[in-house]
Amino acid sequence: PRSALAIQEIMDEAGVPAGVYNNLFATHDQISTIIADSRIQGVSLTGSERAGAIIGEQAGRNLKKAVLELGGSDPFVVLDSDDVPGIVDTAWGYRIDNTGQACNSNKRMIVMEDIYDEFVSELTKRAEGLRPGDPMAEAEGTFAPLSSRKAAESLHEQVQDA
Repeated sequence: PRSALAIQEIMDEAGVPAGVYNNLFATHDQISTIIADSRIQGVSLTGSERAGAIIGEQAGRNLKKAVLELGGSDPFVVLDSDDVPGIVDTAWGYRIDNTGQACNSNKRMIVMEDIYDEFVSELTKRAEGLRPGDPMAEAEGTFAPLSSRKAAESLHEQVQDA
């Protein structure tokens, strides 16, 4: 929500007319009412596949245009590299940015067998010694908290299951 509010502030400061860009922070119960409103021309959602299925169904039922950016967990695929530490820097950067809570954060890495061991070794070096930090400071060797307690608990469950 803070990113969306920052975009709103930029638009306002740039002189974009009021109402051109609006943030709606709505509950799940409010969403279907908003989508059904005759003033709403279309719906855009960046979120999970589950949320997308619900929003897509509601948009379709109300004959609204819909743009759905879902999942965002493309793999990072390494077929070959002359610079394994360099490609690891790229993979690590995408993975750890925003604690992996961005749609372009790789959730899995697929690496060819001939460079796999070196890749894992280099990746492990970057992960060792990480410590919690202030997300506003973006200090080297730190990571930021997850977006919510529920997100942290869900991640913990996934690690335990793995």
